[in-house]
Amino acid sequence: MTYAGLLMVLVLVLLARALSTKEPQRARLLDAGVAALGMLALGLTLTRNAYLGLAAGVLVLLIIQRPKSLLVLAPLSLAVWIAAPVAVRDRARSTFDPADETVRDRLAMWKAGRLMVRDHPLFGVGPGRVKEVYPEYRQGGYVDPHVGHLHNNVVMAAAETGLPSAVFYLWFVGAVLVGGVRRARAPGDDPVTPFACGAVAASAALLAAGMFEYNFGDVEILIPTLVLSVVPFVPAKTAAPGD
Repeated sequence: MTYAGLLMVLVLVLLARALSTKEPQRARLLDAGVAALGMLALGLTLTRNAYLGLAAGVLVLLIIQRPKSLLVLAPLSLAVWIAAPVAVRDRARSTFDPADETVRDRLAMWKAGRLMVRDHPLFGVGPGRVKEVYPEYRQGGYVDPHVGHLHNNVVMAAAETGLPSAVFYLWFVGAVLVGGVRRARAPGDDPVTPFACGAVAASAALLAAGMFEYNFGDVEILIPTLVLSVVPFVPAKTAAPGD
């Protein structure tokens, strides 16, 4: 999951640069090539939440940078699906299979998380205590009797440290998305724009993937997430007097 999450973020930032008209053509082609290799590697990880996150991030990028390209998104997606290895297609289809063990286990975790929030709405069960108290809240259909997290950023934040934490998490993501879109649409030749678009796409991807995985608690993914989150708010370069 960590490797796939990092690939997802990297691919989206590279795609944002490749789609930008503000970058030199050679650099854009290089970014697109590396992004394509990253997509291939991500596909071979068989990580379903990363598939979902990547799809959400690409959709956001096209809306921001190349809205007319949305017309070819459906046929392109179909072509990618047909060309994908059987293992990748089977893994993606299992997302919607109620008999899949990991699907059943996630549903059981979310039900347990709801009960934790019901009993501890303001402050949660306490930082790092979800694993300790999970056996008390375990629901039918579970597979793993002892889990360290609840495979959902919002549910985990609410269960571990309370509903206010979950609200703050959503506010944090929303602030990055809004700030990034504003920066991306700002007039002028701003070198930060491609990275702001990448930050928006990566944030959307991590939010979507985080509905099925606790990627906000993965340090290796959290660090680049926090770095990207400040990009839309980097002060714009202003011309010096006399320039």
